[in-house]
Order: sequence, then C-alpha cells, then structure tokens
Amino acid sequence: MAIGERIRFFRNLRGMTQKYLGQVVGFPEKTADIRMAQYESGSRTPKAELTESLAGALGVSPLALSVPDIDSYLGLMHTLFTLEDRYGLTVETGENGVFLRVDPRKGKDAAELSEMLTAWAEQAERLRNGEINREDYDKWRYNYPKYDEASGYVKVPSQQLSDALMFTVVLVLPAFMLLTVVGTNSISRPLTEMANVAIEMSKGNFEVRADETSSGETGILARALNTLCDNLSQTIYQLQNEKRQLNQLLTSFTDGVAAIDRLGCLTHYNPALMDMFGAVDVHTPMDLVPDEKVWHEFDSVLETQKSKTLSYSLPGNRALWISIVPVLAENGECIGAVGLFKDVTEFERLEQTRRDYVANVSHELRTPLTAVRGLLEPLSDGMVKDAETQKRYYDIMMHEVLRMSRLITDLLQLSRLQSGSEYMEVSAVNLQELLEEMQQNYKVEAAQHGIRLELKAENVPYAMTDRDRVEQILVILIDNAMRYTPEGGSITLSAEAGERIVVSVTDTGCGIAAEELPHLFERFYKVDKSRKEGGTGLGLSIAKQIIDNLGEQITVQSVVGKGTSFHFTLKRYVSNAIALGPSSPGVVYSEDVGLQNQNDVLTGQQDAPYEIIEPKAEKIEKHQKKEKKKRK
Repeated sequence: MAIGERIRFFRNLRGMTQKYLGQVVGFPEKTADIRMAQYESGSRTPKAELTESLAGALGVSPLALSVPDIDSYLGLMHTLFTLEDRYGLTVETGENGVFLRVDPRKGKDAAELSEMLTAWAEQAERLRNGEINREDYDKWRYNYPKYDEASGYVKVPSQQLSDALMFTVVLVLPAFMLLTVVGTNSISRPLTEMANVAIEMSKGNFEVRADETSSGETGILARALNTLCDNLSQTIYQLQNEKRQLNQLLTSFTDGVAAIDRLGCLTHYNPALMDMFGAVDVHTPMDLVPDEKVWHEFDSVLETQKSKTLSYSLPGNRALWISIVPVLAENGECIGAVGLFKDVTEFERLEQTRRDYVANVSHELRTPLTAVRGLLEPLSDGMVKDAETQKRYYDIMMHEVLRMSRLITDLLQLSRLQSGSEYMEVSAVNLQELLEEMQQNYKVEAAQHGIRLELKAENVPYAMTDRDRVEQILVILIDNAMRYTPEGGSITLSAEAGERIVVSVTDTGCGIAAEELPHLFERFYKVDKSRKEGGTGLGLSIAKQIIDNLGEQITVQSVVGKGTSFHFTLKRYVSNAIALGPSSPGVVYSEDVGLQNQNDVLTGQQDAPYEIIEPKAEKIEKHQKKEKKKRK
C-alpha cells in the first residue's frame, strides 16, 4: 500500500482537508492542497522528515504511514505467505470461518509475534467488552507500540512484519471467509471459465474467449464478456497507437517538452528535455528537472489557469526559455499543464551580435556624417576663405563620404549575396596571372608600410570560377593582412594545385585568439572591438558568402603573436569537362563560352553547384598571345 493512500486514509479519518493538512506541515497556502494531492496520488514521495511531520499532524506513528503492498488480493496473499515462511504463521478453518494462528514454540520470532498478537487480542477483547472505546482502540493501534503495556514495548523483528500485521490481518479475515463461502458452494464450470477469462483480461491478454454455448443467463454473460473483451482490445489498440504517435512526435522535437496532470504527476516528457538536464532514470518530476522552483511554476499555472513564461539558466552559460500553459477540458476545468523548454543560448548570442552590429554601423555612419557636418558649417558661414584650406576641407569631406559609401555598399552586397540575387559569372580563369596582378597592385602600398609582399606560385593551373569574385576575396584578405601586420612583417600569396587549387594569404601579424576563430566569418563580427583599424566587420562575411555561393570552402589558421593564414579552394579547369550535379541558381555563364563534351568529367570532387563550361577558341588564343607577350 502506497504511503499516499495511508495519508489520505488518516486525513479523512481526522476530517482534514488537503489544504489544511498541507498548511499544518508548512506548505504555502496557495499550493498546500496541490502539494498534498501530489503526495496522496503517489507522484511524489515524502522524505523522512516530512513523513514525521505528517504523522504528528495526523496523530499517528510514522510507522503507520508505511505498510506493505496489500492493495490487491494477490499482494495480500503473498504477504501472508511470507509471514508463514519467516514467522510460523498458519491458517486453519473452524466452525466460524478461517483463522490465523501462531505457535510460540516454533522459535524466537514466532514467540515475539505471538506476544504482539496476544496484546492485540487483549485490546480487541477490551473493546468488545466496553472497557475502552473505539477512539482508545485506534489510538493504541495507530501508535503501536507507544501505548502497548501488555507486551512491554516489544521490538518488532521486521518493520515489514509489524506494518503488515497491523492492517492486513483485519482485512484477511473477511477475505478468507468469502473464499470459504465460495469454496463451500458449488460454482458452475462456465462461471469458473469466465472468471479465468476475466483474470487473463486483467493481465492484458485479450485473445481469450468465454464459452458462449451455455444456455440461459450464463450464455448471455459469456457473450457480454466476449464483447467487452473485443471492445477493450480495440480501445487499447487505439490508445497504444495514439500514444506511439505522440511519443514519436515528442521524440522529434528539438525543444524539451514536459506535461503533468492536475495532481502534478508527470505524464509526458521527451528525450530533448532529458538531455538538457542530464536526466537518466525518470519516475518523478524532480528526476527530470531537479529544481523545485520550476515545478512550483507548474503548480501556479494549475492553480491560476494562466500561462507563464520564465527564463532559466543552465551550467555552461546556457539559457532556457520556459513557457508553461494550462490544459483545459471541454468544461473549462484545468486537467494539467504543458511546459516547453527552449534552448535560446544561440539566439541570445546572435541577438547580442545584432545589437553590437547596430551599434557598430551606427558609429561608422555617424562618424563620417559628424566630420562632414563639422566642415560644412564653417564653409557655409564663410569662415574659410583661402583656397588651400577650402580644398583640404573638401578632400576630408570626400574621404568621409567615400568611407560611408563603402560601408553602405558592403551592407548591400552582403544582403544580395545572402539572398542569392548576386550572380556568379563562371569561366576559365588564369589564376597565375591574377595572383601576379594582385602582388603588383599592393606592392607599393605594402612597401609604404614596411611590409614585404611575396608571391609563391608557379605554373598554377586555370581555375573554373568567377574571376572578379576571386579578386574581391583576395582584396579582402590582403587588406586585412595589411591592417594587422606590423612594420617589418611579411604577407605571402601562394597557390597549390591538387584535386582542387588551394589559394592562401599568410601574414606574420599579431594573430587571432583561438576563441575568436569560430566567429571570424560571422556577420558584423570584429576581433578588434575598439575600431581603431577602421574596418566594418563585413569583409570576411562577404568573402565567406562568395565562397559558399561558388560551392567552395574557406578556412583560417592563426597563432597569437605569429600570424594568420587564410585558405580557400577553387575548382580546376579541365578541358572538355562538365561537373556533375545541378546548376546553382546564382551562377551564370559568360557569352563568350559554350558547353562542350558532357561525357568527360572533372577530376577530383564532383560536388560543384554549377556547370563547368569550356571557353571558346577565341578566348584561349587571347590568353596565349598575352602569355607570349609577357615572356618577351
């Protein structure tokens, strides 16, 4: 028998409400009845301290609240069998029914048990003779052995024994009398068979059937029993199917879900919620989410029937958003509550990034506008009259306007790239030529900053890509390298050809911390939060988006104090070949190229999101002439 049922029994015996008893043991008034309902239903088990408090409030021994399982006849019988094995309890029949007997000569345990039963018999005899009233009798029973004088406060050899004897023997006598009556009266075979069918049904076996051939009321009863079996089988199947579908649905959720009934018993939960809190063996709500504050919020929703939303922090700087809503029946009665647990750690991080971005963009836009305004005012007031100063003012304003224009251009381009409206024009690209051009374009600027710009690339094969986009990526990477490489350092452009061509930009600058690297390509992310270098934080995001749209990869390696290397891949151009796979909607082809033999395939990885096409003879000839001119 569950302890909750004993609490309910004694509470009703004392005429107490759940709320009153809950308040007596220290629960808040608003949730006292809910908490007591949880304990009485068995969804929660009171700890030893609370059990003592409840026993004191009910005026009984704590032992009276914990008894063996005698809720079923089978449980009762096996309890008695155990007493027979361990303590020599025997069963006998007499003229007036069935009797339980203990022979004190069979051992010490039997003698002590006999002594306790004798004390019980004496109290029962005193009650029958009117020497004591029922209240005194119950006081003796429910506080045993506190008020026992006959047995000298005998210590019960087994807690299970004492608890069982106090409450099972009273119940077993009528049970055995019933069995005796049934046994002494002739029960027909059909009724016995139907009883066996009912037993099998109670075990979950719905394949059994009663014999319907009997005549009269017995046959009617058999047919009714079989119909009941069919209906129960169908209903259980439907319920199991619905439960299976519900479990599949809950399992598929990436967010955590938990549901309780009106008594606070846990009815549903999913693996995602178990993973959030590291739960393994779940039986009670506290096993799932070991925080009483959370379940108090569930209790509050049950009581008020109003939804609640709250924030919750997990170890490791993880953040949860918990939404709890009541579940209402058709009649408006609250029958439970459902909670959604959503991990918003990444969302909050992105939200913080967005806020930082807005602040950065606002600053970057405000700075040039402030500078321009500060110069326009003296010009408009006629305070600046000499031509040289006016020109200097105009040059500064032009610089700031171009700076603002560059920021707006970056924002618009990134938006177009992400939306897919910025197209890639793919053709065969002389990568060796492009790298040499980039070195020449930045050579003077690098020298002005005391930086060596080196090229380590020879006979680099043609790449199948968008030349302008690759050039844009190189500009972004070289600009970044120039910004963070000190005087006396070096920047190296290189390319290696394998299944794919790997282009690298390596510097000997200050390097990037390991914790910064995972966020380096995020939109609006800046390693240098001080903005002293003047970047917008969009360059690497644009480079990454271009690479993604081309179906390539970009990576970064860095060591603080030693430097940083960016690497991105490009597909090799192969004559008369076509890549496998669908065309990308963001890729178009130059008018001076045409599609050739589709039977040949590109060497290496065949995961291109666009078709590879071969340039026409005119373009090849143009490149050949250019190469000859360079060699001369």
